[in-house]
Amino acid sequence: MNVRIWAVASKIVNTKIKSTIKEVCMKITNARRLSTRDAAKEICDVEGEGTAQYTAVSRWYKRFDSWDLNLEDQPRSARPSALCNADLHAALEDEPSLSNRELASSLRVSSHQTVLNRLHQMDFVYKKPRQDPYELTEAQAKHRVEVYRQLLESPLDDRCWKRIVTLDEKWVYLVNHHRQERWVTRGQNPPLVPRQKHFGKKVIICVSWNFVFGSNMYRTKETSSVTDVM
Repeated sequence: MNVRIWAVASKIVNTKIKSTIKEVCMKITNARRLSTRDAAKEICDVEGEGTAQYTAVSRWYKRFDSWDLNLEDQPRSARPSALCNADLHAALEDEPSLSNRELASSLRVSSHQTVLNRLHQMDFVYKKPRQDPYELTEAQAKHRVEVYRQLLESPLDDRCWKRIVTLDEKWVYLVNHHRQERWVTRGQNPPLVPRQKHFGKKVIICVSWNFVFGSNMYRTKETSSVTDVM
């Protein structure tokens, strides 16, 4: 029985039967004891370039040599790579802070890059939520407006500007709560998270400067809180 007869017959049947005929061709070449490379070349000469790969022929040869003559594909043990948009959307709604690797593991997708590419196709981005800013009371807002008005009405005298001291400060909490990044659609922002407690133990770094003295920096000790120093 010639492999070319089976190969020519495969040109007039559907894809599923073509796959079976190709496997039959491999069985024939195995019975003729052709090498895997020669078998792949003979099938490709008739069916077309790339029809039978060397690795596929080698895999089928091993099955035939172990007396496994079944032409059905064996079930694969690897995780499926198919990814459903609805499943991905449901996973994000359940826990939007999962990384693409964690999503790939929970959805049983073989590659985390597949999940990342699909998220970008769905127009999702990974953002860190902003902290909720402090809100001024009405009295504080009026006081600030009054201070700004007085400064604007002051005469433009050099002595006024030289008396101004600029101060910048940074609060550094000894215990920092991590704000996890979340997957959100492009153009949207994650929900705001509350700021840390005002009375948590922290240190403060202050930088001040004016027209004459330049800059100066001060930092409290790490072993003491700001309330203790003040």
